[in-house]
Amino acid sequence: ALFEGAYWSYFRLMQAVQWELASDSEEWALRWRTGRLEDLGFPTWDEAMRIYRFMDPGARRALPAEAPAPPAEWPLPVWLPRLPESGGAGDRIFRAIAELSEPERRAAFFGFVALANRIAVADGLPLGDAESTPTAIAKAAHLASAGLAYLAEEHRMRDVDVVRRASVEHLFRVGANLDPDGARS
Repeated sequence: ALFEGAYWSYFRLMQAVQWELASDSEEWALRWRTGRLEDLGFPTWDEAMRIYRFMDPGARRALPAEAPAPPAEWPLPVWLPRLPESGGAGDRIFRAIAELSEPERRAAFFGFVALANRIAVADGLPLGDAESTPTAIAKAAHLASAGLAYLAEEHRMRDVDVVRRASVEHLFRVGANLDPDGARS
């Protein structure tokens, strides 16, 4: 049917099957997959790895001078009906976020979802696996809570005030730098 209806498409297809390199096809498939994942809110691996960047002790102790600007709207669909109850070390960040006003909570939630996506990509979690999202969320909560605890004690501030000044990603980076071995597990 293809031969009769679209001969030149048929001819190009047959030539491609015979002569096209597998590496070219793999490269185009990787580019397509990467672009599709970015459309869904997952950054590239190189971009995602910045959450594990080293922070010297001075940068670790510092709080941003101003609160992070909240996003106008999250451009991607989010189907997470509620944040999980981790029942452990990650609860501190959730308790602090719960004290925020509604617009602040929404911004923190969007930042938390973006952070979990970065963790999933940076850690090489299989993005189609049902366990990857809870794993990334638990890790984000645990290390962001550790960063929150450190900064709150360092600056003698309430947790909610620290969350107003520092993004969830910044809190995670501080926590990851406090426990680099735990961050990469």
